[in-house]
Amino acid sequence: MNDSLRLLRSFGMASIRLRDANMNELQLAPRCASTLTFNIPSALLAEAPETIDWWSFDEILGIWMHEGLAQKQGNQYVGQASHFSWWNVDVPENFNDLFGHVQNSTSSSISNAQIRLISPTMGTGITFTNTLGDFSGRVPKNQDLQINIYLVCPTTNSWSSALSEQLASGNAEINSVFTADFNDFYLISGNVVNCEGIPVQSSYVKIDSQIFFCDQDSFQIAVCSTGELSIRAYDTSNPEFVKVGESTAVNVFVNGTQVGSLEACSPEYSVLSDIDGNDYLSVLIGSQWWMSENLRVSHFNDGTLIPNVTDDEEWIALNIPAWCNYENIQVNENVYGKMYNWFAVNNARGLCPIGWHEPSDEEFNTLVDLLGGGAIAGGKLKLPGSQYWVNPNTDATNESGFSALPGGSRNASNGAFATIGTRGNFWSSTESAETAWTRILANNSAIVSRLNYSKLLGLSVRCIKD
Repeated sequence: MNDSLRLLRSFGMASIRLRDANMNELQLAPRCASTLTFNIPSALLAEAPETIDWWSFDEILGIWMHEGLAQKQGNQYVGQASHFSWWNVDVPENFNDLFGHVQNSTSSSISNAQIRLISPTMGTGITFTNTLGDFSGRVPKNQDLQINIYLVCPTTNSWSSALSEQLASGNAEINSVFTADFNDFYLISGNVVNCEGIPVQSSYVKIDSQIFFCDQDSFQIAVCSTGELSIRAYDTSNPEFVKVGESTAVNVFVNGTQVGSLEACSPEYSVLSDIDGNDYLSVLIGSQWWMSENLRVSHFNDGTLIPNVTDDEEWIALNIPAWCNYENIQVNENVYGKMYNWFAVNNARGLCPIGWHEPSDEEFNTLVDLLGGGAIAGGKLKLPGSQYWVNPNTDATNESGFSALPGGSRNASNGAFATIGTRGNFWSSTESAETAWTRILANNSAIVSRLNYSKLLGLSVRCIKD
């Protein structure tokens, strides 16, 4: 606002998108406008001004742009939008800088403490202390705030309260030291090194499912129980891959534990590219490297173009390689990848990136067995939540990192598309007489099904490293 950056307090926000039947994004014509109406939350109604600043989000610059004013009409704000994007009715808020330090009764710094700051007008903000026990942020001026400090207990995978007190915010910068009751917490200290024993500059450690980021290479973690825990180090200093160490058993004592240097040597995540220049994340599962995204290449490795077949009658008559997008809509490829018939999968010119190949039936068996067998492995392979999978996304945890998506299928008898959102269908390279073996995941089950299907089907493809 007036060429200066301000923090905004929202009274209403919406993302407006309009698409035609082919999923192409539409925009308003020049000099046309659309009326947007926001209900004002009842908790904010008493503070809502009669006119309010009206903002749209510039996705290229990453900032909100001031677009004028919206008007209060009863318990609503009404504004005129000149284009479709994110829109927001906001007021610039005045904030103080808050610098805090968390320590125990002997003045030892506490890292990885969770700070929850509650404002009567802006709700709850969450941050964490670094290895030195420090945290910072911005808080509203002239308010009585509530600060709550928590430490995680890895044995119960939950946060335990260590401090709760009031914090007065006036008109000046705040510098505060918080001495919390950590009598029932015990410190684990150490650092992360690479294969040569050299400290890494970007790393984290993991205890059970809890992640603790390091300050440079060192960490100090407060836990709520003594006894044996398992800790693992991760090296994130290279943006192309993550390296991981072996799980290390740690005995936690009342007076704290120094674990020394934890080594992170083995690649766990990396990036690969296909002949078209598409990049894919990959993940190490057991001794196998798998792509954690569906393939979307349109050429074989020798540069030969794979036909994109959209016509249903043509698709079911094919005995040559082909691909399509679900319902022939490009936007579906961005999420679910392309769908291929088996003739593209089993081709000497190579569908997968060089150094990778299409997984055999036996390689799928190895993956499923590693994850506990076909009755439960599906949950460990599926991406959790309901953004892509239709509820119920049964037992989905993605603890393998495979990140399976429900890309659906194209029918071999009529070319129709089906089961997007409910089925993840993956080709293997192994044939069975006139059919080929597949692996199927479902939204309502944790089972991995092994079925042989017609080679004319259109299914998703995952690649495995040679």
